[in-house]
Amino acid sequence: MNNAIKLDKNKLIIDLVLLKDLAFDDVMKHIKLTAYKNNIDVLYVISDVFDNEKDEFNYLKKIVKALKKDFNTFLMLKTGYFSSTNFFDSVFALGVDALSLKIENHEEAKKDFKTMIDYITTLWPSGAVFTDVVAINCSDEDIKDKISFYSKLKVIPRILKENDCSSGEPDLCIRDFIFKNLKKNGVSVKWVMNFELCGLIQQDSGTKKGKSKRKIAGKVAFELASLRRRLMVKEVQNSFDSASL
Repeated sequence: MNNAIKLDKNKLIIDLVLLKDLAFDDVMKHIKLTAYKNNIDVLYVISDVFDNEKDEFNYLKKIVKALKKDFNTFLMLKTGYFSSTNFFDSVFALGVDALSLKIENHEEAKKDFKTMIDYITTLWPSGAVFTDVVAINCSDEDIKDKISFYSKLKVIPRILKENDCSSGEPDLCIRDFIFKNLKKNGVSVKWVMNFELCGLIQQDSGTKKGKSKRKIAGKVAFELASLRRRLMVKEVQNSFDSASL
């Protein structure tokens, strides 16, 4: 279970892919023990387990509800991309504060892709939707094209690389390039600094602590998202029932 639940600075990373065959009570017990011991600020839940929206949602629903009940902590979810407003309405209604989407090249080519991404980035507060981009080196023009592409969609690209991408010549600092593109496209960067934009995210970096939940997202963004969530809960519950989610 240690590989499935581990620390990364102030974040507790919970990989549901590795936990799916374990008893729910045992999983929650271990999460609580690790979280309370280390005073974590962010729960990062990975749930890219199924390739259909119904199974994916049913799998993550129980644990997300339990986490939101037990922790007043910022919760970020990584899941696959589905061309379904119902799926993302349902995930938002669970109380997920930020979303990281696994997006493949073939999905970018789908005709409804931009419309769906526009819907998702409107549902969550600005600066709360991410995607991971794998990089061999940070000066590659293809990586810069990816950053520009996702920034225009108001999705924050995180560059996954073995080493820190911010090193090297100043004009090649990919982190600065990301922030420049986000600001140019009107994406909020009030709290994105809490999440690594360059380098591997799943590494234990010691005991360094990050910012509190309210400081991460900003009070106004949180309150607006919470209000919108409360207003849509009844409507989403009806969607649950009609779709058997």
